[in-house]
Amino acid sequence: MGTHGRTGLDRLTLGSTAERVLRQAPCPVLTVGPDAAPHGEGPVLAPLAFDSASDLVLETAGALAEDAGVPLVAVHAIEASTLPLPYTVTLPPVEPGELIDRVEATLGRWTATAAERVPVTIDARVGTPAAEVVEAAREHGAGLVVQASHGRRGLSRWLLGSVAEGVVRHAPCPVLTLRIGARTLPTGAEANLRPVPREAWAELFDALSERAAATPHAVSLAVVSPEAEGAVYDAAPLVGITFDPHDDAVEVLVEGGGHHALRPFAVRAEAGAWAPDAARDAGAPGPWVLEVVRADGTRERLVLAERSPEPSGRHSPAAGAVPA
Repeated sequence: MGTHGRTGLDRLTLGSTAERVLRQAPCPVLTVGPDAAPHGEGPVLAPLAFDSASDLVLETAGALAEDAGVPLVAVHAIEASTLPLPYTVTLPPVEPGELIDRVEATLGRWTATAAERVPVTIDARVGTPAAEVVEAAREHGAGLVVQASHGRRGLSRWLLGSVAEGVVRHAPCPVLTLRIGARTLPTGAEANLRPVPREAWAELFDALSERAAATPHAVSLAVVSPEAEGAVYDAAPLVGITFDPHDDAVEVLVEGGGHHALRPFAVRAEAGAWAPDAARDAGAPGPWVLEVVRADGTRERLVLAERSPEPSGRHSPAAGAVPA
């Protein structure tokens, strides 16, 4: 859809039609502003906020870049925070520029999988996120920006969100906005795995645990990390899966043991955002394929399936298992 330029007080919002569509559409929305080049052939720019939505952005942007035969640019803006004067006595303010190396290293880990398919450029910068994303799009000659938008409640629903709205309004190229909870854009992602919103993780794992309690299930778990890879469990009797936001860990419990996936930033499933509903569907027996992506880039692939009712012995961790 097209968006109109606004002046004066109207610039506080995109306009009732565009804002309502972006906030409520059940699918991704492609917008083209009045100053945007509609047929850009430059790279796909992916703004990453280091949250669970970043996985959705990366998957979609990487697939679109690969399909178009263009590079992918991953950008993150470090926003300076100002502390009140009394706090600076014991807690000196952090210089944002000092964080760039760490941000670039993290972006490199997060985009490692995409870099196997398309050229990836890392762009860490300091400034206001919306303004920096727009400036990055101009500097890199982006042909498309792919961004995520979170749902809003209460008064904040009047605005799509300052970052997403600012990018849509000022980007020099079309912007594809992926609303969290809406249908994802079909892509050629590995094993057709789609991101599950963070707020649905506990619900998904509870539903799978309930299935395992009602009907015996087995889980196979493999880890792929920058340092090593290997099997942790091979068809081990599943007790359940939990996500504890306080410990920031996904725990896979099997008979006689357990495995922790610490600091997960994304969970993928074949049904994506509808994975909890699918797990509760009695007519969908599986197998269930999940992938937990940790903050350091480690991927943990789980395959859950109903197991034979015949008695079986306890399963030990697979030989050569990678420690959690």
